[in-house]
Amino acid sequence: MRTLVSLVALVCAFTHAPGAARAQEPGVPAPKPEFAGGLAVRAGATYRHLLDIPVYGVDLGLSFGRWGERGADFFSMEPFFGRTQYGLTTRIWAFRYRTDWLLGRVYAGFSPGLGVITVHRATDGRAMSGLGISLAGYAGWDFLRVGGSATSIELALSGDAYGVPSWAASLALVHRS
Repeated sequence: MRTLVSLVALVCAFTHAPGAARAQEPGVPAPKPEFAGGLAVRAGATYRHLLDIPVYGVDLGLSFGRWGERGADFFSMEPFFGRTQYGLTTRIWAFRYRTDWLLGRVYAGFSPGLGVITVHRATDGRAMSGLGISLAGYAGWDFLRVGGSATSIELALSGDAYGVPSWAASLALVHRS
């Protein structure tokens, strides 16, 4: 727990970079800060295809980083909780670096990462697990902006290799602040 608190403090220190208190000459407008935000929360419905097995569930995300006029750079933890069409519980924990480019209210980006998948067996309840890599692409639209925060709707497509090939499509709400 202490390590997690230290990590959050370190991320906040880097995202709230100094430099705001500089002397200004009269008549020169103050520069716009490049930074806005530091936290993003994501929740959405996901259809995932693991080999030939459909998996339905919820995709969540908690990201720390920064975003500004040009886009965003985040480190995120993205769990997925779902069930196969046969009722087998499926969980994925992905840890990603995410970068987005912002063009007005529209943004697009990509996110490479590492993940762990767990599928529970039907016969004895034990879990089968695999470690793998993932690459996701995102596109979204900020439909609400208030101050330094934005709420958007986002479409994500990902391809994964957790010992077996997998792909997913997700439609989510995202809030950055």
